[in-house]
Amino acid sequence: MLTANVAEGVHLLTAANVNCYLVEDGPGLLLVDTGLPAMWGLLMQSLTELGRRPQDLTGIVLTHAHFDHLGCAARLRLEFGLTVWADRATH
Repeated sequence: MLTANVAEGVHLLTAANVNCYLVEDGPGLLLVDTGLPAMWGLLMQSLTELGRRPQDLTGIVLTHAHFDHLGCAARLRLEFGLTVWADRATH
């Protein structure tokens, strides 16, 4: 489920009690955490609902390395060339 503008320019994606956020970053969007692998469809649908496309993503920030936070990170990096930022302990 997409909840647009939980704060100005911050959009919440929720599925299976897992949250990730799309944060407006100038003309693009920064993805904070990527949710579970099964959230791929929700992410793509949410981008469309916001009038955006995957190419609008500017990067990914991982808050920590739990499976429910990094599930789509590798796929996003490979398919769209996104940079993933994480704490060194996350690597």
